[in-house]
Amino acid sequence: MSSILPEYNSDATSSDDAENEEELFTKRVRSNYIFKSKFDSRAESKSEVLAQKSWLQRFTKNLEDDKRIYYNCKWSRKCPAKMMLIIPHNTNEVFQYVTDAAHNHKIKECGLPEVTKAAVKKLFDVGVRKPNAVLKSLREQ
Repeated sequence: MSSILPEYNSDATSSDDAENEEELFTKRVRSNYIFKSKFDSRAESKSEVLAQKSWLQRFTKNLEDDKRIYYNCKWSRKCPAKMMLIIPHNTNEVFQYVTDAAHNHKIKECGLPEVTKAAVKKLFDVGVRKPNAVLKSLREQ
């Protein structure tokens, strides 16, 4: 059975195709880490990271000479600020590196407003302790 359509022979890709292909993929941006501080123990470094309350652990790399823990900004995925802890295998010291990029987002306030907290506290002091009763009285106010 013969085909009705002629056989297609493709030449090398044209320059237009190459340009479109480059636009589809974005280049990976390398982070420029700068030394920030040195800790005497791993526990001290972990407590300092937790105290800063702005980092979320992303991944860990175990290399030949050290272990590296990478952190991203906790508040926004698109924030360019990053942190890295380097834990050498031969010492207890931990080195903290932070990118030179600044945080470029607003930290959103979370939780109840202070006015609502005060109203709930007043209701609790009066004796209203059931959640539905608290909500009902807040709606009435």
